[in-house]
Amino acid sequence: MKLYAMPEPKFQDLSETEFVYLYDYHIEAPAAWAAVAEYLTERARLHGAKPLRIVEDTAYGPEAYRMQIATDVITVCTGGASGARYAVYMLMQIAYRSRIPVGVIADHPDMASRGYQLNLRGPLRQTPVDVLCHYLRLCGQAKINTVLIEYDTRFDHGKYQPYEPWMLSKTDMQQVQKTAQDEGITIIPLIQTYGHLEFLLSQPSLSAIREEQDLPDQLCPLHPDSMPFSKALIDMYVEAHPGLQYLHIGGDETRQLGKCPKCAAYVAKHGKGGLYTHYVNELIDYLCSKGITPLVYDDMICAHPEAMKDLDRRATIVYWDYWTTSDPSPLLVARGGHEWAIVRDKASWDDRNFEGLPDMQREIFKVFGKPADLENGGLDPAYLERYRPYLGDQFPKYVKAFPYIEYYQDQGFKVIAMPTSLGNSDNYLGAPNEARFTANIRTFAERTIQAKADGMITSAWFRFPESAYPIGIALAGQYSWGMPEYQEGK
Repeated sequence: MKLYAMPEPKFQDLSETEFVYLYDYHIEAPAAWAAVAEYLTERARLHGAKPLRIVEDTAYGPEAYRMQIATDVITVCTGGASGARYAVYMLMQIAYRSRIPVGVIADHPDMASRGYQLNLRGPLRQTPVDVLCHYLRLCGQAKINTVLIEYDTRFDHGKYQPYEPWMLSKTDMQQVQKTAQDEGITIIPLIQTYGHLEFLLSQPSLSAIREEQDLPDQLCPLHPDSMPFSKALIDMYVEAHPGLQYLHIGGDETRQLGKCPKCAAYVAKHGKGGLYTHYVNELIDYLCSKGITPLVYDDMICAHPEAMKDLDRRATIVYWDYWTTSDPSPLLVARGGHEWAIVRDKASWDDRNFEGLPDMQREIFKVFGKPADLENGGLDPAYLERYRPYLGDQFPKYVKAFPYIEYYQDQGFKVIAMPTSLGNSDNYLGAPNEARFTANIRTFAERTIQAKADGMITSAWFRFPESAYPIGIALAGQYSWGMPEYQEGK
């Protein structure tokens, strides 16, 4: 039987002819899970006479379950409260006019940490808090257990930012966190601490710490007021999120490194990567001293290998790539190449010969993927020396998808993958190009599972309207949970 569920369960044995009605059941659960049972009762409106019995069984993982659906009782065996949530959400998804088939469903995740980004700097800037909580509930139903929230100006940054009417109040923040807790979701705040800081550095009171006075998006890492500023931001976010486990400090696209005279002198001696880690390592140590795991974007670290050498291994690297859509891939995201570029081998793929490529990949070539002689000067020799072992045996025509996963792991880092569900202004017939985004998410998920990386957070950062978010949430959940056809051995 085809189940119209996202994510699809990995095992099902269901009747084509015998059904029960979900509203006939009520939840019975261990006392330790009483709060979860109460929440699920209201979410699924389960107030019937028959028992939906949740049984704690350590033979299953905390998010795995086996569910026997019978005419008199539904029995869910699971190792944790999240497994109970996911079993009930599966029932809610497959119920057609409340009717569900009799039989067995068993499921488990292939990826431990499955995330989605709620970016409050774009269309979600004015979204009411109850709508934000609705997106969290959609994430829970999609079996997403991590949400990265980039608050931007919706967070009250105190003296660093004047009041704006869309700021989340303390009560709003508590409501968001309570909803996440009810859904078994870990919130990871993202606060930019290096680049992409124009929303704060545009304030005249902070102009002194800009790397370049006429460009307010990046701070100067050597200015004596910069580190206290970044630590003050971190303290605000930690205080606003009791029990915080992870915090993302950003760090991507700091392309103005070494522009001010003092930083230029430092770069001349230590390299751009040395300047980068000089600042980031102190932030990593500051967070670790509070018992919080720092996350940092990978692009500047990859582009400047001296940063990789010195970066504190207690940080988790967030590896983002929004262009790769297949494994192997005809595209190479060559951070640290001749220049930061998305390239294709011109001997294999000239402007006319795209034979064997799907239409979607041809369209990507039109916008991205500059042709270059990848083996003979198209890439910096130092880049090839460092990364060639990770590019696969079909290079230069094809590249192993997301090759830096294993590179970062070999350098001693934990790695979280980041595809996108809304990015790069890409659209098809006026709508987000979901064909490309779907392939990007799926391929990154497959490789994340294959490489046993530490998880995946699907980004959603471009300025599409908020109505475009739900499909990205469903896709992120679908592929990070692990589709049956790309399980190991299938």
